[in-house]
Amino acid sequence: MNPYTLDDSLLQQFKQAVFDHDDFLINAYCDFNGENRWNLICSAKDWLSVSVNGLPYIDLNHEIDDVRSLNVAQLIMTYDIVVESVKKLLQVFDLEHLLKGDNSIFNKPVPDDRYFKQIRACFAAHPVDFDSTDGVKVKVKGSNQKPERYLASWSSDVGGNADYSVYLYSNKPGSDPIPFLMNFAQIHAYTAYSTTRVQ
Repeated sequence: MNPYTLDDSLLQQFKQAVFDHDDFLINAYCDFNGENRWNLICSAKDWLSVSVNGLPYIDLNHEIDDVRSLNVAQLIMTYDIVVESVKKLLQVFDLEHLLKGDNSIFNKPVPDDRYFKQIRACFAAHPVDFDSTDGVKVKVKGSNQKPERYLASWSSDVGGNADYSVYLYSNKPGSDPIPFLMNFAQIHAYTAYSTTRVQ
């Protein structure tokens, strides 16, 4: 079983609160300034449940390399669903996401939210087309040249200080591959921290 799971106690409290107050929530949010926020609450609740309850069954130790690589992608996408669902719920209730701009988990020059998106791009969402090696987009002004794009190699488990890695290849001829490393404990900490830092 996958050891990188999330405590479901907050989810259970949220689901119970929605159940206990569904009449009020439907009336207050089914047409909130022309937007059906009740549907957003239901969608986020459903996908949080799918994600939290499904996480234990993602097999990060499968005997086949390609299956492990896909399972890593599944883990990252599941974490992304959790983080994005929480952010949307905060918007529904006009609450602030306290980690906006924070970089305390990954300790990179970009905020953790942006760096996690870089991890997601490299390992899961669109590994054959992205525009940065580290989450920082380089803009070339006044140039007719096409912007540099990157493509990731297949992901593999590396051990040591990182759990998985890819090589990032540039579309520019003559460029050397750049290793990009990812740590399960960090992305887990980012997800867990993102779901609890609410005011």
